[in-house]
Amino acid sequence: MRKNFFLYFVVLVCIGLILPRTAFAELAISDSSYKWVQSSARINYYFNTSEIRFFVDDTGRVDRNILLVKTVKSFDWLQIQDIVEKRNWKGLDTAGYENLAGSAEDLIIDLQHQTVFVKTYTELDTNWNALDSSEPNRLCDLTKLSTKSFDHIFYEEIIKYAALHQAELQDRSIAYAAQLYTK
Repeated sequence: MRKNFFLYFVVLVCIGLILPRTAFAELAISDSSYKWVQSSARINYYFNTSEIRFFVDDTGRVDRNILLVKTVKSFDWLQIQDIVEKRNWKGLDTAGYENLAGSAEDLIIDLQHQTVFVKTYTELDTNWNALDSSEPNRLCDLTKLSTKSFDHIFYEEIIKYAALHQAELQDRSIAYAAQLYTK
């Protein structure tokens, strides 16, 4: 009995060593639209540089203190397995989750108050189809996040990008406002 257990253990360890630990799901992310920021052991972090803009209010006024940005995260197989297991545990539908590849979030970053509001969260398959979507309405206070946390680093890189591309974001925001009020 002990011999079989030991053999089973050795086989599992060997399989674990052979399998790639950093294999990420195949989510084709365009370099021309998305900027890679960082990778953790389980997640790659990107944000959309072609759609990032400032908030435009109901009157068409551009608010340069508020950024609207779309993000994408691609997952490795351990992160995918973790998400599927949590969905199973919660009794949620897992149809299509064999093709889970990552997630997309719509963020509202308030530069003045140093907060990030996660407006929408969508889990994506390898073809960018939505598997599930929610509105978590989660607010992150950047001043309370550790400067070493992946989220803090990610949000700060988005803010740095916006600071370096203010004119571009302003033009994009004005064009968005013009579209709203010409309809």
